[in-house]
Amino acid sequence: MTTIDVHAHLYDRGYLSELTGLLSDPRTDAERASAALLARIKADPRCCEVIERVELMQRIGLDYQVLSLSIPFSYDGDKAARARLARVSNDCVADAVRDYPKRFVALATLPLPEVDASLRVAPKQTPAHHFRPRALRNGSTPADGRLQRNALARRATIALACWVRTLD
Repeated sequence: MTTIDVHAHLYDRGYLSELTGLLSDPRTDAERASAALLARIKADPRCCEVIERVELMQRIGLDYQVLSLSIPFSYDGDKAARARLARVSNDCVADAVRDYPKRFVALATLPLPEVDASLRVAPKQTPAHHFRPRALRNGSTPADGRLQRNALARRATIALACWVRTLD
């Protein structure tokens, strides 16, 4: 039987560094909560180190991890910062998938609320057919104008999954 951990988070150190700068002077409750979580993530090397994950997976008999970004997401900063954060995070998980294709698959993150930018942040060296924005619960997709007018315009928290690679 194949065992899959579908709730595994991986952070790139550059991502954490940029977020540290963006959250250096938190002004809202949400920013303070993100800054506190960021400090805990930075203190735990398991959040950034792929090789430690692989060794743990071997020890416990875990076949795959589905890597994704978790809070704090790439929603802080201006439009350019959000796009950079999403790109760095996506490249990080794409590298893990490329380096350990028998261990990892991944979900990409998007620089919401910018729909156009979200469609341009496919991870490096990822075939286009492996980066497919999925529909949300209401049936909307990133290219759908309803997202721009409704949920994204209000900066609603939306989980939009984009597969970086499928299980073979």
